[in-house]
Amino acid sequence: MRFSSSRHEIAPAEFCDCADPVPVGVVCEGHEVLLLDDKGVSVAPGEIGQIVVRSEQLSPGYWRNPALTAAKFRPDPVGSGTRLFYTGDLGRFRPDGALEHCGRLDFMVKIRGFRVEPEAIASALKEHPAVVECVVVANAATEHDPRLVAYYAVKNLPGPTTQELRTLLAQTLPPYMIPARFVRMAHLPRNMNGKIDRTALPAPDRVRPELETPYVAPRTDLETNIAELWAEALELDLVGVDDNFFALGGDSLSALRIVLQVETFTGRRAPPGFFDRPTVANLAQLCHFRTPQRRRCRPAARSPNRRQQNAKIAAQTRRRCR
Repeated sequence: MRFSSSRHEIAPAEFCDCADPVPVGVVCEGHEVLLLDDKGVSVAPGEIGQIVVRSEQLSPGYWRNPALTAAKFRPDPVGSGTRLFYTGDLGRFRPDGALEHCGRLDFMVKIRGFRVEPEAIASALKEHPAVVECVVVANAATEHDPRLVAYYAVKNLPGPTTQELRTLLAQTLPPYMIPARFVRMAHLPRNMNGKIDRTALPAPDRVRPELETPYVAPRTDLETNIAELWAEALELDLVGVDDNFFALGGDSLSALRIVLQVETFTGRRAPPGFFDRPTVANLAQLCHFRTPQRRRCRPAARSPNRRQQNAKIAAQTRRRCR
């Protein structure tokens, strides 16, 4: 396999062992590959950065697209006389020197303050034997609170449940990389080039996801009000009183917002036991117990320092000697 700036020879063993991704390869002679961060600084070894090619053999640019040419082909700031081609791809160098492709910079999103590459989540999701294709995108639930949505297709119906997919991803990914919603489709839409068309993906519906816990309707007014708050925050039509908040697609930040809203609604402060069992029934039960108010402790009177004590003793001594 050969590319314009790198090459990689596939050994027979690589056809059988697909645990590690096939690298782009080593850099060809006459080319130099840089991995730069957002500020244009080279990243540390093993870190992911944008793949930038430095060479005298670069293309003149994009056909009849001067704006894109100026954005992608830039002069070398070092002043070597060559140009740099900003590919928009993410990559990292393996210990053996081979370049590994890690997705597109265009798809990089920030979730709860963390930079997330959705393709890494999709790769982990494909580890399930029933998943044949998938893609992960960021759905802007609010302007400052994007949520990850996983779209996938399976070999045979009914396929894995949402809880099974969450459990699979939790084995290798941190909590902030677990998608909030999972949407199963017969097949993913593709554009004329055969690539997945992200713009044609449907918006997630408001159907309650498939959980291991059966649905139990609210039994009291308080449970009903809390379930409605959850449904509004998670964009669901139905929430059971025994449903786990995080299994429904919630996260720690949205859980804190829910607790604050419930405390405002009930006028009672919920103890921290909600996170031990994050269900509507548990939160409703906790809100029945008022947290005792802390008594305000008066500041202790400051004891006079040694200088003040000496002055007081001296004054008393003078009065006695008169």
